[in-house]
Amino acid sequence: MNIKNNLFEGIPYLPCPKNTKPIKQLAFIVVHYTVSTKTAPTIEYLRKPTVDASAHIVIGRDGSITQLVPFDTQAWHAGESSYKFKKEQFNYLNNYSIGIELVNSGELKHICNTFYTSYGSTIPSVEVKTLQREGHENTYWHKYTYLQINSLIRVCKTLRQEYPQIKEIIGHSDITSRKIDPGKAFPWNLIVNI
Repeated sequence: MNIKNNLFEGIPYLPCPKNTKPIKQLAFIVVHYTVSTKTAPTIEYLRKPTVDASAHIVIGRDGSITQLVPFDTQAWHAGESSYKFKKEQFNYLNNYSIGIELVNSGELKHICNTFYTSYGSTIPSVEVKTLQREGHENTYWHKYTYLQINSLIRVCKTLRQEYPQIKEIIGHSDITSRKIDPGKAFPWNLIVNI
């Protein structure tokens, strides 16, 4: 993978014209999940001019990678947010980060042996990660696919090589208490040392 003029070469680029403000100081990659199962509708939604959300990259469950915003331009993925790295405080992380959305439904509900997303769709049990905590009810999470995580690793490695000023890869939940993504099924052990 190569980056030229803040865009991946050979990767589909479907621009979000609403995003024009430059990134202030690139310092982080922020990983999110989409709360969805399909890539095309997610991309279509994020590109709508009336939607106050966007991301630099969307990675589908099949490992497909689509870029929506150049890496030197703010995407609207972090919202009200803050993060402390060592002794330096960063506020409003859209100013400082590349946002990557992974197509994933997040936390699931388990009712009568069926797993449901927050929007009412069902997820096959083979795609569910069960977390058991002693003395607590189980929680259920939509698994990430091997292809998806492999693409994420490739994207993050390329970004860190092109932009050595990136300090850390973090999750949405690290920068705001409002969010829990990328969630309990996310394999941080494969990502943190990139």
